[in-house]
Amino acid sequence: SLGVQSIVYVGSVTSLHSNIEPGSPVVPDAIIDYTSGRLSTFFASADQENVHTGFTHPYDRNLRVDMTKNAETHRTPVIR
Repeated sequence: SLGVQSIVYVGSVTSLHSNIEPGSPVVPDAIIDYTSGRLSTFFASADQENVHTGFTHPYDRNLRVDMTKNAETHRTPVIR
């Protein structure tokens, strides 16, 4: 066992705020899905039930708090 408790990955192609520079560490709390040009579900078959993942709370609150505290401990400015 490696002792891993959490894995974090967020991919982003842009920011809605011009003051956030590329490479800035950000601890996100929301997702805006601008996906287009494809089916809106993975379940396109009539014989399968539609299943969707909610975006109401896409990130774990406790993990966000831990990430922010860790950044502060290491004096790393982070955008929340």
